[in-house]
Amino acid sequence: MKTTLDQAPRLMATRSDLKTLAQENSTCLTMFLPLGPTVAASGDRSLHLKSALLTAGGKLGGLGVEPAPFLERAEEIGRGCVQADGAAQSAVIYCSKNHASCFGVPEPLPETVLVGDSFYVIPLLKSVQNEHEFYVLALSQKHTRLIHCTLTESSEVELPPSVPRNLFDFNQHAQPDHRLENRSQGGQQGKPHASHPGVAVAFGTGSDADQKDEYLYHFYNEIDKQLQALLRSNPLPLVIAGVDYEIALYHRVSEYPALVADGVHGAPDGLKGAELHARALKVLEGYTTERIDKALAQYEKAGGERMSTAVPEIVKNAFDGRVLYLFLSEGATHAGRFDESRREVYETPGKQSSPRNDDLLNTAALQTITHAGDVFILPPDKMPGQCEAAAMLRF
Repeated sequence: MKTTLDQAPRLMATRSDLKTLAQENSTCLTMFLPLGPTVAASGDRSLHLKSALLTAGGKLGGLGVEPAPFLERAEEIGRGCVQADGAAQSAVIYCSKNHASCFGVPEPLPETVLVGDSFYVIPLLKSVQNEHEFYVLALSQKHTRLIHCTLTESSEVELPPSVPRNLFDFNQHAQPDHRLENRSQGGQQGKPHASHPGVAVAFGTGSDADQKDEYLYHFYNEIDKQLQALLRSNPLPLVIAGVDYEIALYHRVSEYPALVADGVHGAPDGLKGAELHARALKVLEGYTTERIDKALAQYEKAGGERMSTAVPEIVKNAFDGRVLYLFLSEGATHAGRFDESRREVYETPGKQSSPRNDDLLNTAALQTITHAGDVFILPPDKMPGQCEAAAMLRF
């Protein structure tokens, strides 16, 4: 497997980054480096890197692992981290036999070195749960576009031919179904449309306007169907950009599982890329809070068999792909490891004396992510039952 190197720390990791990190299950080195203004002003960034590398060499050697290959990769990528400018308060470096990467996080972290059977990703989870990776669907009857966005960047996605982009071309190959009188309540079941008050969508009355509605209905329905298939493996939040009426119609038609309420109002063809991106980020702000509140509400309504707060059971269920929502208390750790072949959880009371650092909460988070579940880091007072971990199971 080819080693991958990302020289400079990105401000935010993405869900796909977490999935990549979760796939590593050999000896994994994780290092936290402070990068904040105080550290930068004092010139101590390089000193933190040297100190962390020295600690890493001792821990790897204590486990009987040859340190040199790890330290060479970590030093190479670490130099890019300490020299980079940006808003990151800390950098997290990941290094294994086949992988090396670095990500920035907006919170200050103390210099820390961890060696375990997997990467320690909990510092990245809070950034990822804030949904700084998403899509914008810019609706246009002449050229509909899908744009992939992060907190700081956006780029148009190259769509396959199966996704219609032009209403006129679509109409040459598809005829509207004139029996749509009863479809005005279609789309996502139980989804409120309060963000578009007073907007009604009616079909089948025979006028030119209503016929156009029917064509748009089919056009958006086909776009939505194709996007669901295209994005099934990574259904990021989807923000719709368009005029009010088109946003309302698409919301009514869509069954996309992560469709964001409301949208960017205005003809997207008239918005510059930076403005469209900035306005989409504004729309997304309330999405994270809403997702967490909905997940907590579902957890509270779940039956006893679908709720778990025992860490060993949560870990086993996560490996089985049963965890839909995992809630972790901010700052909590639970030392131990899971033997997958024996299906045994070994808990380590107190502080570990071994150079190997494995956290069962991190293990549960990695497996939840691997199996397309969601992980939320919450303040202790918002945790269900004030537990260190709680899981809602799929079945």
